[in-house]
Amino acid sequence: MTKKKTTPVVSQIKIPLFDKDAMHLGFTGTRKGLKNEQFVVLGNTLKYLVEGFIEHGYKHISWHHGDCLGADEMFHKIIKHYKFFRETTDLIHIHPPQESRFRAYCKGNVMHDEKPYLVRNRDIVDLSQGLVACPDGKGELLRSGTWQTIRYARKNLGNIIIIYPDGTIDKEMRGLVH
Repeated sequence: MTKKKTTPVVSQIKIPLFDKDAMHLGFTGTRKGLKNEQFVVLGNTLKYLVEGFIEHGYKHISWHHGDCLGADEMFHKIIKHYKFFRETTDLIHIHPPQESRFRAYCKGNVMHDEKPYLVRNRDIVDLSQGLVACPDGKGELLRSGTWQTIRYARKNLGNIIIIYPDGTIDKEMRGLVH
């Protein structure tokens, strides 16, 4: 009988959730996926951030996303494909929604409990030191999970990079590498 490999829950990981050597970066984005300019700028931004984290002495990077089709799935593929995720030192935290209709079912190192969208979005912010957001447009929308997450991060986190569909960036930084 073969033993089924399971994704560890938070209590089973070996790297501490928060220590002086770890940087936790959250991501939120539109279910519609990223526009070409947004995709390119996201990749370049992540490369810049990873280089900065390493330069500032961080040994581990933990990536947090909400596991939805669209931008979350594209973010996951970027960090895996471009080797921003280092198998031996970094963690990918999957924060799945209870509603499975839009789930991407990405594979990560740490699987958090399924939660309602808004609760899950707050968890991503609460467990992160910075947030990268890729909304569907420049105008802030009231009934948008991406914008709800950005608003929550503005109040509780402060380190936010917003990448708009046309590739322009807004940075709201309080101590993250910039």
